[in-house]
Amino acid sequence: MITQIIKCLKQINEVSDWLITIASNKTYEAFYVLEQLETTRATNTTDYEVTVYRQIEVDNNKYLGSSTITIPHKMSDEDLIELLNDAVYSAGLATNKPFEIVKGERSRTWSETLLTDNPLEAIDKIASIYFNLSSTNRKFNSLELIYKIQDIRLINSQGVDYTKTLNSVEIEAVPTYDGHKQKVEIYKYFRYKKIDHEQIKTDALDALNDVESRYNAQLLDEKKQIDIILRDDNVLELVRELISTSSYASIYKDSALYKVNDFIQHDPVGDRLTITLMPLSESDGFDKDGVMLKPVKIVEQGQLIQYFGSNQYAYYLGVKPTGSLRFTKVEPGEKSVVEMKKNPYIEILSLSGLQVEIYNGYVGGEVRLANYFDGEKIIPISGFSFSGNLNTILSDIELSKEKHESTFYEGPKYIKLKNLEVL
Repeated sequence: MITQIIKCLKQINEVSDWLITIASNKTYEAFYVLEQLETTRATNTTDYEVTVYRQIEVDNNKYLGSSTITIPHKMSDEDLIELLNDAVYSAGLATNKPFEIVKGERSRTWSETLLTDNPLEAIDKIASIYFNLSSTNRKFNSLELIYKIQDIRLINSQGVDYTKTLNSVEIEAVPTYDGHKQKVEIYKYFRYKKIDHEQIKTDALDALNDVESRYNAQLLDEKKQIDIILRDDNVLELVRELISTSSYASIYKDSALYKVNDFIQHDPVGDRLTITLMPLSESDGFDKDGVMLKPVKIVEQGQLIQYFGSNQYAYYLGVKPTGSLRFTKVEPGEKSVVEMKKNPYIEILSLSGLQVEIYNGYVGGEVRLANYFDGEKIIPISGFSFSGNLNTILSDIELSKEKHESTFYEGPKYIKLKNLEVL
């Protein structure tokens, strides 16, 4: 089918360049209900996506338009050309400044060792870890485990022909707590780039502890100013927001908050952030445009030292593209979580969404579930919000030495934000 697509593209004069993405996904899935295996299945699909580029000139101004379509199934040449012409027409409506697509010199392949030779057996072992943590009141009402192998091939009209293989394990869990008052449940999603049974056990135990906290949660009885502790994916979300305006796109659009060598932490007295953007793994060799990927340190000891971004905006700025780096690594702190939790705090377990207004210096969120330590005991609470001045908070943060690792993040499991307003 690739040969057919390329042949048809070459027959359309308006196509100045093109890019084809072939994604082959193989999955092994197991579904458990009430901690009993309900069903298993395996899938194998291949998707074809084509991006066409079209040079346009309007009033002596040159532009480059693009449009992406999915090839739904095998087609005749005539039908395929008609579909591609629709994309060419759409590309003609764009008004992007011209740029060059990525050039390649030879075909390359990146592959990684499969996480397991027996996917269903590996999945069943993970399920056993979950179910062995269950008790009479705390258990998993449903559990879905997916082992995914993805082969991605990228071909373009400028010589790129790259292939990579990625593995991951995804878990969707619904832990439940059945008490004398009522039965409650919550939803949890985890994704891993490797099978680490200890990490999986920790996350499963956190899920059971969280649902028990949900059962016992009460409303916060008063407004207060207190330290807030974020964990896991909320730490990742905060960190990505902090560097969100340091992309090439932000520089080009004149919306960057910081310049290289600026400090994103002003007069810090707490832990200093060091943030590196990385490929998902050693086999994640290129991004969706064909840019070859390697780690790029963005922030060092609280100071912005490098911008990042796509091929298009790098071309506009005349710099080398870093590509789309989806993995974030944050250097951990030196304090243990036990030390971080000595004084009163609220640990956020579930947010409706972390709100970071980077230009206004605001951070906050509406909390679905949290644990409040009043200095003597831990009290599950829900139904409140918190807020604070981001710039002030960043000057005195604490990062745990305990780490968390997922498909998109490696770094401190906990971050403490001090003296926030709780409403």
